[in-house]
Amino acid sequence: MRKIPILPDTGKDDCCLSNDYLPQNYMGEFAILGFRVRDVVEAIRILAENRYPVRSTPCGAEVTVNDARQLGEVVGLFRNSRLGFSLSDVADHVYRG
Repeated sequence: MRKIPILPDTGKDDCCLSNDYLPQNYMGEFAILGFRVRDVVEAIRILAENRYPVRSTPCGAEVTVNDARQLGEVVGLFRNSRLGFSLSDVADHVYRG
């Protein structure tokens, strides 16, 4: 099982990300796959209605998926609901010193 962060897409180069996602050697190169969404509350509603384990976090939310198939299903749910989203490296804007 893997927890995938769901963060608000503010249109800016900012990122709020829980320390739970950062590797111990966070000054090196790493990537964190996650969703940037236009509406985090709507994303939570969509996932909860479809019985995906989702929870709110201080930075947005996170969904737990078991495998690539489930991740694809989440992408399909977001696409079908017309939720503005992207699936990308959400650590791209984390300061790495």
